[in-house]
Amino acid sequence: MRFPKSPRSVRVPAVSAAVVMLLGLLPGCAADAEQAPSSEDDLKGGVVAREAVYGPVGALGAPGDTSFNVSCTGTLVGPNLVLTAKHCVTSDPAGDAFDKLDAGVYFAPGLEASLKSPRYKVVIATAAKLAEGGFIEYGSDVALLQLESAPPGITPALVRAAHPAVQEVGKKLTVVGFGFDETDKNGIRKRGTVTLRATGGRAVGSVFASRTALDTLIEKKEGDRSALSPDDDRSAQVARYWDHQLLPTHEAFVGLASGDAQPCRSDSGAPVLVLENGRPVVVAVISGSLKLSRSPCGSYGSFVGTFGASEQALFAAHGVTPAAAK
Repeated sequence: MRFPKSPRSVRVPAVSAAVVMLLGLLPGCAADAEQAPSSEDDLKGGVVAREAVYGPVGALGAPGDTSFNVSCTGTLVGPNLVLTAKHCVTSDPAGDAFDKLDAGVYFAPGLEASLKSPRYKVVIATAAKLAEGGFIEYGSDVALLQLESAPPGITPALVRAAHPAVQEVGKKLTVVGFGFDETDKNGIRKRGTVTLRATGGRAVGSVFASRTALDTLIEKKEGDRSALSPDDDRSAQVARYWDHQLLPTHEAFVGLASGDAQPCRSDSGAPVLVLENGRPVVVAVISGSLKLSRSPCGSYGSFVGTFGASEQALFAAHGVTPAAAK
């Protein structure tokens, strides 16, 4: 891994649109093993986000033969700037090329992403410079996308350009995303509540008193004691999850509180936000979650990309409007 000296940008040539696939660990939500998820399970525990205040949140993806194929979620934070996760646009966090844009990526605002949705082509991506570490090993999992033109009639969201303070642990936040189910139905914008559980140190260790307590929850949700076997690959996954230390000032942990919603596949890049004076203020973006089943969703909390110094420099360089300091 190497550290670029400045935020990286790449201009995307005009090429044909195709399905944009995510690579690596994806945000997840739990689904019962006995029942396939439906489109209403996009954000497990959430509800359809019809409210106009969530208008800046749109789907990222590409039109297919019969539907708009959602790959991630993004938030309009400037007239033609979209905030999302870095892993949504590159499979090489230390490289200079945003290869996932090569096939064509579009931002589709609105309640439901479909072939009829207005869509705006992403022409440039720029990422914060930190390119190693973190749960999904992308360092700062934050990127800004520049659209070919500005979507009309949408007031951009604000951004809280600061890493959450430890005093905010326990605060309820809102996540809004377009994650969709195994039947590949079109994405529908949904919202749910998550709890900020940790802003530094061992994320899962701040939620569970012991590794045994985590194993007990996994056994209950998975219904398979072999998931905890020392000889099982799942055990190594759980150990990594238990031991992970949050990347200082670039990563936080949400979820695993009573009533919390669970982000799903294609909720990557979804905003974690608060509403202030009737306007959404983004405090982080969904980065990754652990799932131990074959469902597109998991159930053990989510790691989010927060806004430290390198992200703040990225925002300032692009004129992103910050929220008023608390």
